[in-house]
Amino acid sequence: MDSQLVTFIQEIPQSIIARDVSVELGVNSETISFILDTFVNEAIAAYRLVSPFLSKDKRILEVGAGICVLSAFLAQEGYDIVALEPDSSEFEVFGAVRAAILKSVGIDDLNVLNITAQELTPLEHGTFDIIFSNNVLEHIPDLELAIEAMGSVLKDDGTMFHVCPNYIVPYEPHLQLPIIKICPMLTRALFPKKVASMQAVWDSLNFITYFKMKKVARDKLLDISFQKGVLYDNFDRLEHDSVFRERHSDSMIPVIYYVLKVTRLIKLVKYFPAFLSSPMQFTLRKPEHG
Repeated sequence: MDSQLVTFIQEIPQSIIARDVSVELGVNSETISFILDTFVNEAIAAYRLVSPFLSKDKRILEVGAGICVLSAFLAQEGYDIVALEPDSSEFEVFGAVRAAILKSVGIDDLNVLNITAQELTPLEHGTFDIIFSNNVLEHIPDLELAIEAMGSVLKDDGTMFHVCPNYIVPYEPHLQLPIIKICPMLTRALFPKKVASMQAVWDSLNFITYFKMKKVARDKLLDISFQKGVLYDNFDRLEHDSVFRERHSDSMIPVIYYVLKVTRLIKLVKYFPAFLSSPMQFTLRKPEHG
């Protein structure tokens, strides 16, 4: 179905949406185009994460759906999908772009929950077979409460899939800056202009780590397992994903990749332990009883 997703994306009139939303909100059209490019690119990555587990008899929740590219595609394909994206003044542009996308593809009944993950309850929102997010958990202020709430709406045999940065690795991917987990304010002091240019994103970060997630899962009585080789896969995206490569062109990542490639050490990255991988990819399930 990758080709169907690509076709769906190609039918979204991105340049027209960028122009119209720019006029509507008074935002630079290049900013809108960047948001579209980024979320479209990440929709493909998120789809590859969950596609092996999709089934039309399963209820699915996308947490932090953003402009809803993937949720809209899944809805069009007949999946029972709910998109969660809280209203936020910092990210008001998401709502305008999302509305334009849904209108352009003729979807007027996508179930969008304008709430935070922390507000999910089984009484109000039902339960889900699959819950997933892509680069979202690092923006949730009360991670423990959010995981607890998502766990409450996860069916007993359901699965959560999440991908997010691991700040054990000293790199902040949104701002593309070095960062030390124990002292993130040092990054702000050393790169004040860069941080100020993305202040809303910076302020939203909770600096989640592998060990933090293990503790949260244990405290919330959820089984957690981490996928190996995720860091290698992201280096590989630099080779084959032009949009991803362009987004990181001004960072240290291409340089590190080049050095690893030239020295033929890149293959060793496949075997890095999960706690040294950023991003990290993991699943959460309720423990089996009996």
